Amino acid sequence: MRFPIKTVMKYVALALIALVVFSMAVTEVRYFVGYKLAPEATRNAAFDKYTASTGATVYHLGTIHGQHLETPGFGLGHLQAVIENLRPTLLVVEVQPGEMERKNPASGPVEMPIATLLAEQVGIPVAGIDWWTPAGLALGRRTNDDRDDKMFENLLSVLPQSGQVLVLTGFSHLLEFRTRYEKNGFKRQPFSHEEKEAVFANAPSPFRYPKGTDAVFLRAIEWAAQQTANTTDEASKERFERKRLGLQAFRARLTASSTGP
Repeated sequence: MRFPIKTVMKYVALALIALVVFSMAVTEVRYFVGYKLAPEATRNAAFDKYTASTGATVYHLGTIHGQHLETPGFGLGHLQAVIENLRPTLLVVEVQPGEMERKNPASGPVEMPIATLLAEQVGIPVAGIDWWTPAGLALGRRTNDDRDDKMFENLLSVLPQSGQVLVLTGFSHLLEFRTRYEKNGFKRQPFSHEEKEAVFANAPSPFRYPKGTDAVFLRAIEWAAQQTANTTDEASKERFERKRLGLQAFRARLTASSTGP
């Protein structure tokens, strides 16, 4: 039985797309497992250095959201060390720009408000680049092309003409950004294991939460509750409610911690 050439080409194209998607998923799983088994090596593997066409140097570190609280080899103290050792011209975080303007960085993943406060207390400006819609944001672990395209556009819009920029996003976004950096004229620079270890050096232990942490999380709890009340889409409502409960759990952790603010 012979198939028309257009049909054959269609199935070949679908197979190639499936292979690419599968490959990307396997890479993400590999990193996810790596953070569990070898967090120091994996954090280094997800730490890139680029030169933009403008001349700015961009450091992009993949983060692990709530796992930072449970991973001694890649904790919040390591993020503090990176900020203090690099002293970037600008810190870029995975928070929606509008929420950053409303002083609500805890609307993003848990490490983003902490990094924001750490940067601000030493005079480093912070910009948010996340993008999503309540109805469109997937509930699963992976991101999607629309979101990463918009996030990368937001990054380009805040990128300075010179200096050093530190970008903090979940590691899955870094994996997606790598091709976008290349397509937009960024040059990936050599960044040795020894250089990365120097950037992570002197991570404080125990980690002390910066001043204002509790207030920032309380503000986000109120925001999440309001979003839950105002959202009609059930999946989005469930997501905002989970966010609220997660923020409350973090505040309880702060209260119980001897290293709280």
